Amino acid sequence: MTDGKQPCERIVAEILPTLRAKLALTILREYGLSQVKTAELLGVTQAAVSQYTTGRRGDEKVLKDYPNIDDEIAEMAAKLVEGVGNDERERMLCGICRMCQPGVRSPSRP
Repeated sequence: MTDGKQPCERIVAEILPTLRAKLALTILREYGLSQVKTAELLGVTQAAVSQYTTGRRGDEKVLKDYPNIDDEIAEMAAKLVEGVGNDERERMLCGICRMCQPGVRSPSRP
């Protein structure tokens, strides 16, 4: 990377907050859940969800090079609303994050 950051540093600082923001917004808009319930599903605080909804966390521009992300986000949001455990939530989010690493374009599927 030209900014000197390692791929995982970029994911933690830029990609992960943006993915969570997109997930939160999808759950709030598509499923009509409250910020509190959305926070529970994502494993974050209600305050974090509030920041995602106001754009204080996450920057959608960092995902412009990953056109398939929206489909993955929609699928993950649906599964979260259906009810998955923490391990499955982590696996799904890690798979989406892997899509954002250089040279990777689709999530790892078991």
